[in-house]
Amino acid sequence: MTGIRFHSRPWPFVILPLGALVLSGCQDSSDGAEDAEAVTIVGSATVEPIARIAVRESGIDAELSGEGSIAGFEEFCAGEADVLNASIRMPGSDAAEGIEDFRSQCEEEGVEFVELPIGVDALSVITNTANEDVTDITMDELAQIWGEDSEVEQWSDVRDEWPDEEIQLFGRSEDSGTFTHFTEELFGDPEGIRDDYEQEDGLAELAELVAEDENGMAFMGVGNYLAAPEEFQTDITTVTVDGVAPDAARSVEGEYPLTRTLYTYVALESLDAQEDVEAYAQRLLDNGDSILPRAFFYPLSPEDYEEASQRLEDRETGVAE
Repeated sequence: MTGIRFHSRPWPFVILPLGALVLSGCQDSSDGAEDAEAVTIVGSATVEPIARIAVRESGIDAELSGEGSIAGFEEFCAGEADVLNASIRMPGSDAAEGIEDFRSQCEEEGVEFVELPIGVDALSVITNTANEDVTDITMDELAQIWGEDSEVEQWSDVRDEWPDEEIQLFGRSEDSGTFTHFTEELFGDPEGIRDDYEQEDGLAELAELVAEDENGMAFMGVGNYLAAPEEFQTDITTVTVDGVAPDAARSVEGEYPLTRTLYTYVALESLDAQEDVEAYAQRLLDNGDSILPRAFFYPLSPEDYEEASQRLEDRETGVAE
C-alpha cells in the first residue's frame, strides 16, 4: 500500500483556508450576541480547520489564528488568549531539551486551564506521486534523512534501489507542534533535525512545494494533506511508515508510528466569564465524531469525548491524568 491518495479519500472534500481572521457565527443579532466579546483562539495551524467548523457551528464570534502550537502556548500562557488549539500536549517540566516548560509558565502567570483532547492525527510523510520507487520508509530511515549530521543527499544514499536523485526536503518551523512531534519521535528533541530543509508553515504552500518537485518530501498532519488545494491533489501522496499507512483504524489504535492526539486548552477565567468559550469547547466535544472527519482528521471514542466533557463541566484544571 502506497498511502492515502486523494482519489480514494474517505470523506467529502472541502477546502478550509488557513490564516488569521475573524469568524462570525450565525446568531440572530436580536439576542445581544453582537455585544459579546469575540473569543480569541490561537495555536495550531494543523488544528485550525477543525476550529473553523466548531466556531461556525457553535454560532460564536471568534478571532481565530493558526500561528503554530508553540507560538500559541506562548500567547496562551501569557494570558493573551481564551482558547489554545494544539497538535501536541502542553509541555511540562519533563519536556525534551529545547522545549519550554509551558505548564510552569501558565502557572507563573496565573493562567489556569482545562485540557481537552479532541481528536487524533497521523503526522504524515508526503512525497510526489511521480516518485514511484519510494512508497514505504522506516523511522530509522527518516532519522537518517532528517538528522542534523545527515550525509544523505540522494534517495539512493538511503536505499540502493531508490533513485539517484537529490532529495528536496520541506517541513514546518520550530513554532509548530508538528515540528516538535516529528523531531521528538525521530530524535528525542527538536535540536536533532538538519537545518538545510526549506521551512514553510503555510500548509497549502507546503503541499504545493512537494507537488511541484518530483523529489520532494515533507511532513504534515494527515487532515492538512487531505485538504490540500485541488490543483495539487494528484501530485502528492503519503508513504507508509514502518509498513503502516496513516489511515484512521491504525492511527486510532496507535499502530501508525507518528500518531498524536490533538488538544484544545480553555482558560478557566475565560470559561467562567464568556459563555461563547464554553459553547465552542462543548461543540468540539459533543460533535467531534462529525467535525473531525469533515476536517479530514480522526475522532476519539465516545467514551473519550464523554470524559473530556466531564472535565469541562467540572472545571478540572491542569493536564489530564
